Amino acid sequence: LRVARRAANLAVSPAVLRVALRVANLVVSPAVLRVAHRVASPAVSPAVLRVAEGGMNEVGAMLIRLRELSVQGANGVLQDEERGMINAEYMQLRAEIARQIETTRMRGDTLLKPTLSGVREFQIGTNNSAESKFVINQKDLTINDFNLNIIDSSIHNVEESRLNIEYIDNAITKLNENRARVGAYQNRVQSAVNNLGTYRDWE
Repeated sequence: LRVARRAANLAVSPAVLRVALRVANLVVSPAVLRVAHRVASPAVSPAVLRVAEGGMNEVGAMLIRLRELSVQGANGVLQDEERGMINAEYMQLRAEIARQIETTRMRGDTLLKPTLSGVREFQIGTNNSAESKFVINQKDLTINDFNLNIIDSSIHNVEESRLNIEYIDNAITKLNENRARVGAYQNRVQSAVNNLGTYRDWE
């Protein structure tokens, strides 16, 4: 609108004035705000984070079970047959962790694995500026056998079982750190969505 007023003061032609008014109205158009709110809210950012968090929660539950099995395996009175049974469950759970990491997806995008760029970028505002974009470090979502340090682990004997207890404790700590970051991202995105909604309602 300031552009339009300046144009009017300079006795610019009516045609130019109409163009200026259209441009000024577009900047604060409620339609533009509604689109920004729709993109930021249900579509990408919060949904991606909820799906990633859900996958992490399932992995966390399996890590707790792996620890329970490791404690059982550390018992020196187990017979070979009993140890073999709990090791079989341990290996199945390890395989399921790997499968869930591969299949935690949204719209075909695997969320818990590294990306080529190392970041995920979402539009949460009305402009092509840093303030209108939300960037997530993919490292905060990435989990795998390597960074959880359970690659090649098993509980086929007492020594391995006792070592695994510490490794799995570290894995649970690592996963909880990632989940905390995802929770912080969710809160930040929700605040941005709420702000867009408030701004839109006043327009």
